[in-house]
Amino acid sequence: MYTVLVVDDNPSIVDIFVTMLEQGGYRVLSAASGEGALEILHNSRPDLVLLDIMMEPMDGWQVLEQIKAGPPQMASIPVMMLTAKPLRPDEAQKYGLSIEDYINKPVTRRALYDAIDRFFHRRDLVETRMQVAGECGATPETVNEYRALCRTVDVQKRLLQILSHLATNEPREPDKYEEITSAIRDMKETLAGKNERLEEIRRQFPALGMMSEEVP
Repeated sequence: MYTVLVVDDNPSIVDIFVTMLEQGGYRVLSAASGEGALEILHNSRPDLVLLDIMMEPMDGWQVLEQIKAGPPQMASIPVMMLTAKPLRPDEAQKYGLSIEDYINKPVTRRALYDAIDRFFHRRDLVETRMQVAGECGATPETVNEYRALCRTVDVQKRLLQILSHLATNEPREPDKYEEITSAIRDMKETLAGKNERLEEIRRQFPALGMMSEEVP
């Protein structure tokens, strides 16, 4: 059974997510503040954190920074941002490598389950690929690089989808639109480079190339 930590300073929202997650078969921990979340994470290691952004006195991004700056056991805990706030281009660029997904509230039970299932599916698939790479003679450095690339490419694709939706549907104030489209261009360029490196590794280890169609 996977354990999920829900962090939100609104008790009623915490209750809603705890109920949904428990009904989905997850073990649930909860915190009503960023400080409370960090205290829990110093003493336990959930499989996933659902972290609200709009909190006080520490907002979700500040909490995320504290998590990723913590000891290795804490820094490696995966985090999904959970918020009613639209994703800003600067946030996508600054924090995109530190999060697993960005889920907008309100969210349906099905959408929440799909996001969480997608994360665990990707994690388990990448671990399988890493084992295959090791059996094919890849060095530990290459195996770890492959893991990081698979995760980064998947998350960046997701953030690009969100920003592309904003560019299409948000009011087209010239400055705001240019900020979004500029971030999209930069992220696409970065993504292209990482995809190229992934393909290099797959060509080097053909067994991984045979698994490439399974990319979530």
